[in-house]
Amino acid sequence: LPLLGSDEIPLPPEEVRCESVRALPYPDRTRVRLDLKITPFLERPNIDIRIVDSAGEEAASARVIENLDPGLKLTLHLRPTGSPGPYTARLALQYPDREPVDRAEVTFHFDSAEDKGK
Repeated sequence: LPLLGSDEIPLPPEEVRCESVRALPYPDRTRVRLDLKITPFLERPNIDIRIVDSAGEEAASARVIENLDPGLKLTLHLRPTGSPGPYTARLALQYPDREPVDRAEVTFHFDSAEDKGK
């Protein structure tokens, strides 16, 4: 189990949710950092991440298997898509042999310092 604060109660898989997603594009326009916060959990969830451009073309994807911590920071490298943006990061929290228990997304532009969403 991850280390939790005294007021945080780990939840069973069906109650695990994405609390926040923040996208922080790098100035080089080829990378984006995603800051994720999910509810405390009893079983470690998988996190599927897909970033698409404004035309729906995939620019990046990643899968975190059995995530250990409710707070996660990842940097994804974007493939050139020919689109200036905006980009959308779509996340799905799931467990093996189950439908996703929660989904979240955040849209970001490289010309803005920070975009937030869920």
